Amino acid sequence: MDDLTEEKVADVERDVLALCMAQEHVADIVELLNEEEIEEQARVLVHLPDEKAIEVLDQPGLNDPAARKYISALPYHGYEDKDFDKILAMHRQHSDLPLWMTEICYAYEAGTPRSMPLPRYDFEDGDYWGNQIFNDLEVGTSAWIYWNMILDEKGGPWSVSPIHGNPDPNVQHPVVIVDRQSKKVTYTGLYYYLAHFSKFVRPGDARIDTAGTADGVRVMAFKTPDGGIVAELINSKNAPTGVDLQFHDRTLRLDLPAVSITSALWKSNN
Repeated sequence: MDDLTEEKVADVERDVLALCMAQEHVADIVELLNEEEIEEQARVLVHLPDEKAIEVLDQPGLNDPAARKYISALPYHGYEDKDFDKILAMHRQHSDLPLWMTEICYAYEAGTPRSMPLPRYDFEDGDYWGNQIFNDLEVGTSAWIYWNMILDEKGGPWSVSPIHGNPDPNVQHPVVIVDRQSKKVTYTGLYYYLAHFSKFVRPGDARIDTAGTADGVRVMAFKTPDGGIVAELINSKNAPTGVDLQFHDRTLRLDLPAVSITSALWKSNN
C-alpha cells in the first residue's frame, strides 16, 4: 500500500468510510484500515460509540464537504502540553464539531522526565493535572480523557508494542494505584482534581465567561441546563488564599486551602 497522505485519508473518509457507514455492521470499517500505516502517516482515529462517530483532525477531510459529513468530532492528544493557540484556532474554524482531548498520562516514553518517580503518590501533583484540564477546557475542549484508570505500584501492567513505540518496561501513572503486595489503594492527586470536574461539571453544561484575577488562582464557571452555576477554583500557591466570587448581586467568600481545588455551586432560582 502506498504511503498515506492527508489527501488520501480524506479520500478514505469520503469514499470508503461513506460506503461502510451505509452498511449494517459499522465495525467492519476497521478491517479496511491498516492501523500501523494510518497511525504513522496521518492523524486519524476511528471511534465507534455510535454509527457516525468518525474523529479526524486532518484539514483535507474537514474542508471536503463530501467527507466532512462523516466527521463528528475533533480529537487530539495532550502529551506535549502546548500549541493551545493552534487548538483554539481549530475550534474556532470548526466550531460546530466538538473538540475532544482523548489521551494523556505521565509516561517516560511520552516525555515525562525519568527523574520523576512513577507512579506519583503525592496529592500536590494534582495541581499539575488541574491546570492541564483548565488549559484544555479554555480552548473549547468538551471531553477530557486520562489514559490509565488503575495501575499497580510499579506503574503497570503495561502493553509492549514496538509498532506503537511501547517498550518493556513502559512505566506510567494512573488515576488510582493498587499495590499488589500490600493491597493498599491510593487515590492520587489527579483523582481528586479530575473528580471535581467529573462530578460537578456534567454533560450538557456550558462554559461561561469569568472576569477578574487573583495571584496563583484560576477559576472556570459553567451553566447547567436548569440554569444553575458551577465554578471550579484552583489555588496553586503553597499558602491559603481568600477570594470573593461574585455572581450578579451575590458574593461568596471562599478561603481556598494551599494547593487545592474547590467547587462552588449555585442552584437555579427556578
